[in-house]
Amino acid sequence: MRTTKPKFKPKPTLQQAYKRVESVASPTDSEGLKKERAILLLWYLRNVLGIDDLEAYEYICDGDKDQGVDGLYLERGREGQDYDILHIYQSKYPEKPKNIGVTEVRELVGTVAPFETETGLTALLAGKVEPELRQLIERFELLSLLQAGSLKVEAVLVTAGSLTPEARGLIEATNTSRGRKAFRGIDVFDLVPLIEA
Repeated sequence: MRTTKPKFKPKPTLQQAYKRVESVASPTDSEGLKKERAILLLWYLRNVLGIDDLEAYEYICDGDKDQGVDGLYLERGREGQDYDILHIYQSKYPEKPKNIGVTEVRELVGTVAPFETETGLTALLAGKVEPELRQLIERFELLSLLQAGSLKVEAVLVTAGSLTPEARGLIEATNTSRGRKAFRGIDVFDLVPLIEA
């Protein structure tokens, strides 16, 4: 009996991968979101995390005073787990295919910092903050969770660009220094298999 070998699928070019992401992160499916980065994040929340189509909107911050936060999602502690996990999403959608380097990863690390302590979050809330972001912070009762010491923060950079080896290296180094996987990078080449699945 003759078996057929699975066909080898070559890795797409950056241009091809970008076009594939562009085909699903479409304004026609976003109903009101204006920024491409928010539209990409909406697709990710719906299709990768499996959040209900309408509910996914609730976790997106689509404004100019969002402090670099494009989305927040609180994962409640599982049985036997004495903490909740706050997922902070930052989305980058370059106008054309391009590399995403260490500068963007450093921005993400800076974005996360105020959410890791009660003092930092109080200072953030004292300034001008996008209403959607403020509402999510209050809805999730993040200050109370920080006061109780029952909040861990994880950050995800979702991008239609390509993370450079240096950017991925910085993410790994940051996670190693913190002793846990606090940062993740999902780039255009990570998104394509998810789209095709």
